[in-house]
Amino acid sequence: MENDSASEDARLSFRFVRSPDWLRAGKSQHRLKGLTILFFCGFVGALAAWQLFAAVSEAAGYTSILESELDLYSSWQQILLVVLLAPLLEEVTYRLPLQANLSLPLVALSCAIGALMVAWPLIIISIISLSVWAMRPLKQSAENWWRDNPKWPIWIAVTIFGLVHLVNFEVDWSLGAILAAPFVVSPQLWLGLVFTIGRIRYGWFAGLGLHAAHNLTVWTLSTLIS
Repeated sequence: MENDSASEDARLSFRFVRSPDWLRAGKSQHRLKGLTILFFCGFVGALAAWQLFAAVSEAAGYTSILESELDLYSSWQQILLVVLLAPLLEEVTYRLPLQANLSLPLVALSCAIGALMVAWPLIIISIISLSVWAMRPLKQSAENWWRDNPKWPIWIAVTIFGLVHLVNFEVDWSLGAILAAPFVVSPQLWLGLVFTIGRIRYGWFAGLGLHAAHNLTVWTLSTLIS
């Protein structure tokens, strides 16, 4: 039984991609092991995706502007932005509501912050969420649907998290650029999946820590190389 719990803690498989669930990790003593596995899977997978599709990004006309934007800040300011502020805001926006029991106020909060960060129409979803929360029959129906259909909120959260990172690039939009977009942000799509598993298995703060650790590692390596 203990081995089964350990495997559940560290689960990162194509089965989750195909059919996500709300399963929490079974044994708290396996938390560090599970998060460590997720961290290395996330880092290696994102690096592999970046190497694999770098030529696609270049051919489609994508130019990264992230480093030039970060160069406007001091090292300590970069750490604050990359390691603290960005993970905090992104985890609140994309993964805070991802739990078995639907919390419509959390959905409303996430969409409200997303409206400030990404796209203002998300405020409409925030208002709708609060309206449904106030209506008991609708609230119960929404909670039942959410509990029984984890794939839709999880897939949507992972996809949006990945595509939002297109803002890190300059590109002249064309059909080729649109078709290449999923490949360009494939590292972020992969990381979105890994951070989501961390959040669902171990809780929101664990997912936040996983995200921050990844960003710190990438920032440190980039700084040393440059």
